[in-house]
Amino acid sequence: MSFNQYLKNSIIIFFLLIFIISIFNFLVDPYSIYNSKLYEGINSYKLETHKHLRMIKAEKIIQIKPKTIILGTSKSEYGIDPDHTVWIDHPVYNASMTSANIYEMYRYMQHAHATKNLKTVLLTLDLMSFNSEISKTDFDENRLSVDIDGNLQKKSISNLISTVLSLDATISSIKTVFNQNSRKYKRYLSNGMIDEKYEWDYILKKGGVRNSFIRDEKYYCSKVYKNFSLYSNKFNSYEIYEKLLKFAYKNNIDLYVVISPYHARKLQVIKLKGLQNKFDNLKRNLTLLNEKVALEFSATPYNVWDFSGYNSYNTILLPTLENKEQQLEWFWESTHYKKKLGDLMLSEIFDSNNIDIDNKKKFGTKISTYNIEKHLKKIQKDQISWEKKFKREFSELKKNCEQ
Repeated sequence: MSFNQYLKNSIIIFFLLIFIISIFNFLVDPYSIYNSKLYEGINSYKLETHKHLRMIKAEKIIQIKPKTIILGTSKSEYGIDPDHTVWIDHPVYNASMTSANIYEMYRYMQHAHATKNLKTVLLTLDLMSFNSEISKTDFDENRLSVDIDGNLQKKSISNLISTVLSLDATISSIKTVFNQNSRKYKRYLSNGMIDEKYEWDYILKKGGVRNSFIRDEKYYCSKVYKNFSLYSNKFNSYEIYEKLLKFAYKNNIDLYVVISPYHARKLQVIKLKGLQNKFDNLKRNLTLLNEKVALEFSATPYNVWDFSGYNSYNTILLPTLENKEQQLEWFWESTHYKKKLGDLMLSEIFDSNNIDIDNKKKFGTKISTYNIEKHLKKIQKDQISWEKKFKREFSELKKNCEQ
């Protein structure tokens, strides 16, 4: 065989391999980008989704073109249902992302509005939403429809390469095919929400509810809350929040600002780590900036709801370590609340007249600069009451946070 013939055959084989790999990755669709047909036991469970969540949700927004989006951290990934009956403007998509901060939320809001004019945005916030450090994830602004100044961006061919032609995509496809029975990672629904159906498997693997609480609290005490800051060389969280508000007012978007619920034990962790003043000031600034920007636009301030106080939903005593099979009704662990609690939140925010159905109690407070101090004092009082009522729980928390 001549060298030219050898070279020709090598090139044909090379491109044939590229074609086969791209078709394989397209059919398996490990990141659920191409809506390829699902086959049970082959590619129905996309176990690699969590590693590429920001890429996937950016692409899903382009595909779905939602008129309503939910923005937030993993709390709202678990708890806020895009299929709830309260939504008026459809389609609705849950664009919340694990560890997302306010900058990422703002950029995905811009992205969604550039794709299809948004009508409604539910912005669910917590203390970590204002963490100034951009999380080390797959966040890439080049995937978004517009840059930070609102200028349209061309879709990069690198996105196609990364999902069908890259080594990473091929490895993900192979893992997807051979690990369909795995319960190691979260499963996502097509509406962007985490599928709760499999969550109890994770809790059981972690040793039950109380052990999951303890692991979560130790992690936050030793790592997440250790060097928490609202400011960095990259950006000021409050400035980004103000830009987000201005964007919403300017584009006539119905924005609802929500401070997510925590379990009472996590609220105590925040206090033990010396972050209570920052959390209180965060709530003050959310209301202050909201009313300041509304005044600039001669508009009625957006509603700001706080669901992070102490109530009958987040103060239920945990099962013992030995009682691994018992679930909590409203929370998975101290960070993530269940969909049924999220449903109550949505009913309060959008349909408060019907909140008393099934004798459920209201637990959110609409806050403003006029009632914020009274509201914070009540939480402080409730916090002290909890410490007195749950002395053993409080002692356990202090011990865990000191380790």
